[in-house]
Amino acid sequence: MYNVYRDDGIPSDSEAWTWDSYRRWRIGTASATFDGSYSGGVPDDPNTCFQTIVNNGNTYAGWGVFLVKPNKHTVDLSNYESLKLWIKASKTKTELLKIEIEDTTPGGITTYILLNCTTYWQEVSLPASYFSHGGANVDFSKIFSPFKVTMEESGTFYIDNVRWVRPVEMPGASKVEVIGRQLFVNDTLFTVKGVCYSPTPVGEYHTYDWSSDPDNYTKDFALLRAMGCNTIRIYKPPTQIEAMDTAYLNGIYVIMSYPISWSANVSDPATRDNIKNGFLDMVNTWKDHPAVLMWNLGNEMNAHVSSPSDWYSLVNECAQDAHNVDTNHPVTAACQDVAGGIEGQIASFDSSVPDMDIWSVQLYRGNSFGGLFASFASRSSKPLLLTEFGCDAYNGTTGTEDQDAQSAYLDSQWTQIKNNLSSTDANNVSIGGCVFEWSDEWWKHQGGSNYFQDTVIDWTNHNYSDPNMNEEWWGIVSVAADTYHKTQRQAWYTLQSWWRTTPLLTVTLKNISDNATPVEQLLTWKNVNLGVDIWKFADQYLEVDADTSFSGWGIQIYTDNRNLGGGTTPDPPYEGPEETDPCGLVATDNHTIRIPLCWKITDDVWTASSPSPEDGGPGPGPEDPVEVPDPEIPNAYYFDNNYLWMKDRGTPDDPGTPKHLLDETFVDGEYYVTAWDQDGIQWGGDPSEHGGGLLSPNYIYIGGKFINATTPRTYKTNKLTLEMYFP
Repeated sequence: MYNVYRDDGIPSDSEAWTWDSYRRWRIGTASATFDGSYSGGVPDDPNTCFQTIVNNGNTYAGWGVFLVKPNKHTVDLSNYESLKLWIKASKTKTELLKIEIEDTTPGGITTYILLNCTTYWQEVSLPASYFSHGGANVDFSKIFSPFKVTMEESGTFYIDNVRWVRPVEMPGASKVEVIGRQLFVNDTLFTVKGVCYSPTPVGEYHTYDWSSDPDNYTKDFALLRAMGCNTIRIYKPPTQIEAMDTAYLNGIYVIMSYPISWSANVSDPATRDNIKNGFLDMVNTWKDHPAVLMWNLGNEMNAHVSSPSDWYSLVNECAQDAHNVDTNHPVTAACQDVAGGIEGQIASFDSSVPDMDIWSVQLYRGNSFGGLFASFASRSSKPLLLTEFGCDAYNGTTGTEDQDAQSAYLDSQWTQIKNNLSSTDANNVSIGGCVFEWSDEWWKHQGGSNYFQDTVIDWTNHNYSDPNMNEEWWGIVSVAADTYHKTQRQAWYTLQSWWRTTPLLTVTLKNISDNATPVEQLLTWKNVNLGVDIWKFADQYLEVDADTSFSGWGIQIYTDNRNLGGGTTPDPPYEGPEETDPCGLVATDNHTIRIPLCWKITDDVWTASSPSPEDGGPGPGPEDPVEVPDPEIPNAYYFDNNYLWMKDRGTPDDPGTPKHLLDETFVDGEYYVTAWDQDGIQWGGDPSEHGGGLLSPNYIYIGGKFINATTPRTYKTNKLTLEMYFP
């Protein structure tokens, strides 16, 4: 990293120079105002920032850093990937700031970028390639000024934490070792909390290369990390190092598998040599990458070879070869639970694989593994890894999706794994397992279409209450056509409850009156004047804490009073006409009557002394929502104090409002239901009115519309939802 401006100043071999229209052209009455130590800053550089006020009639003003000590020289930025900085201004406007760099080419090539600004702090990342627009041939190896900024109109802008950053540098191989029956990663006990990862989009086949599709795996890795998953088991080596980098940066290790055809003759010397050479090539290619957890040879080969003894001798030879070139990673081979139980085969061949470090088995024994762990303990001194286990999400008996059954089976299976973990008791045998599988694969039914999710029974397994196994339904997330979006099934949340040690999202209800947590966790409106009060804010607010360390995420808010999203049954349900909006609080004695809701999010508790919107605050408050007609959109209303309409999953279009002018229906992840995401909080009704609130927690205030509530009655909903998503 090359720091240009921070709390501790600018580089010691540089000076900060300023400029304005008055000094250059005598436009204005005096110089603009510059303060390089202005009090206040951003989260990762909090003490001071650089304030520039374009005042005194100036038409522009700016400043920059120039390498002039002890004399003019340059810095080499050719290996840097992007310029990052934090900005805010006294106004929200597009193309408000001009960002420049300058090299030492005769005459000095200067290239620039125009930045949009808001009244909230926002972090901006500018790839180095942006500075080569319009044919500018700036020489990044000879940069004289690594940063210049100018605003070409009156106003105030603030800059903080300016730095050039290099591409992410991987730290080298992780040290993974087996000691006794325990697994250690970088000298720390490790439990495999894994999934089998073969994320095939709708329309693709098993030949699809997931590692060349970052739009797919980046979304997946965020969801995996959010679940608490720390391992993926893949079935063939990736082709792109960026995919492995992304896995590692999300805290995900990879069980690297070398695929072998089930028809391979492992007794043939030439075939054995080919397998050993291919396996060793994989090891040599990836051994120095920190995401690698272990090497796996084949998939269920033990059940398909004609000579198990030849197979296990080959496994041991491959393990020897791997250890000769790589001392940092263990070796395993995923075994099928053969007839009579894999335990017998382990007992017969454990002595044949002294160089294989871990026994890996794939079991589909229903909700119980039976006596597996105790039986294994008497047959081998190695640790045991379950490289496949799980339950499909389709019930072939009833002909319906059955998330409850899938979740219950996985809950029972992981409970048994957990109770036998060597990471909690060195005398135990298990180091964890990988759930089969991450996402549904629509190509798997033979004779079916990979554009259609088949429900045909592919095989039977009477260890399950529904013995009908459906190959295309094993995912703990489902897939959909024409998108990389994954929808978490109940099993995802079940595993998250086991695997994730810290919550993704914490919502705490607090009283507005005293900021204390009420005994009863209910939003209430206790002082409403019926028929008089148009809108009233609730007596409580929501304090929202989130894990904001992900690269892309959002938190959306909505009701679901028709239960379109499933889950808890609405109490009461909205039973009005289909074309009416079900959002809000529903009358308990008449389920066709409702109280509309709205919401507002702030980055500080809203009090009478809160700063004005011009100064980046919500203004004094709390205050009731103020609804006004939209002057441009027929039949539409908005709030002039930055509340936003609450949506319901069943919110319909208003036929009187032009669809192209106003978004009304609920869509997951849209800006008008997203209160907070990686770019900040939503403080207006437009995508551009967004920013600030980057630090957790933030605060949500709820308003209710009571003008039509002229009869005393109880209104409520148990379907007000605040949830984190990963786009």
